Amino acid sequence: MSKIAPLWKPDPGSCGSDAEWQLFNEIVMMKLPLPRCQYRFDSADHLLHPKVVRAWRTASNRPILWRSDFAFLSHKLLVEVEGGIWINGGHNRGKIYSDNCLKYSAASVLGYSALRCTPDHISDGIAIRMLEAWFKEREK
Repeated sequence: MSKIAPLWKPDPGSCGSDAEWQLFNEIVMMKLPLPRCQYRFDSADHLLHPKVVRAWRTASNRPILWRSDFAFLSHKLLVEVEGGIWINGGHNRGKIYSDNCLKYSAASVLGYSALRCTPDHISDGIAIRMLEAWFKEREK
């Protein structure tokens, strides 16, 4: 995987993996809108219908908290970097995979699009081209 030297860090520690930093720097270099890194949202979001909010609560009636690697809030776009896929990492094990399905569904109900990529997609340039295409399509 080729590495790009960080151009700018929005918050110390806010982008987790090397792949996330690489994608963030490519976003900056391509002059795309800047995302929020490690954006947190939860099932108590005020945009959800109260019945949906109750459905997405834990057994102890607490809201479920989710995090997205990148969020373009004004565009309602979340970007997830799915790491560890070749080493039986969390993104492809039962509990976390199930939790992620719920997260992506919640984001969809909230009106967000979710683009998912792997570190390989980032190093191959596919992820940044996918983002460029996403924004270009919405400029029409």
